[in-house]
Amino acid sequence: MAESRYLEFVRDQPRDRKTPIVVVRAKSDGTVLGSISWFGRWRQFCFWPKSNTVFNAGCMTDIQGKIAELHAERRAEK
Repeated sequence: MAESRYLEFVRDQPRDRKTPIVVVRAKSDGTVLGSISWFGRWRQFCFWPKSNTVFNAGCMTDIQGKIAELHAERRAEK
């Protein structure tokens, strides 16, 4: 995935988890906008936005790209 113009993706791999958590932050001021993590019931990565956040189409495309990247990594591990 190409670097996002407005978003920063910070990956964390807690020891007690099989899958990573990716925190989504605004590049402008570091505000946490949400996170991407594994949702077991759906068996896929999902975006969990913080309340009162707003995203335009470009930002949503960047978030979707990061989710696709995480899915590809997971498939490659199996």
